[in-house]
Amino acid sequence: MEAELANQRNAQISDVEFCASDVSFHCLIVDATQNPLLRFLIEAVIEIMQPVLNLLIYQFRERRLITEQQEIFEAIKTHDPERAVTALDRQMEYLRQKYAIAQQQRQEREAATGK
Repeated sequence: MEAELANQRNAQISDVEFCASDVSFHCLIVDATQNPLLRFLIEAVIEIMQPVLNLLIYQFRERRLITEQQEIFEAIKTHDPERAVTALDRQMEYLRQKYAIAQQQRQEREAATGK
């Protein structure tokens, strides 16, 4: 997880590489649970949805502002589940906002072109 966070802080990686690292980070969290059912479910979600969502909102994401993953990692490292849940909630809210912006722009484009 630490290596993926370091990778995500690298301003030289492409958006696609950043998104791949993001998916890897979350897979590593699931692997750490050692829960095969969770692994199965998350793999399906990650394989189907996460890359698509990442690529949809990457243009709105501000890499330097994404601190929640570091917070999640620190919470896992210190065995603090409440801190991890709080950080994950913040990250999900941030991503919801970015997805809403992407959706709004898409609707505006479609309205402007009549499609």
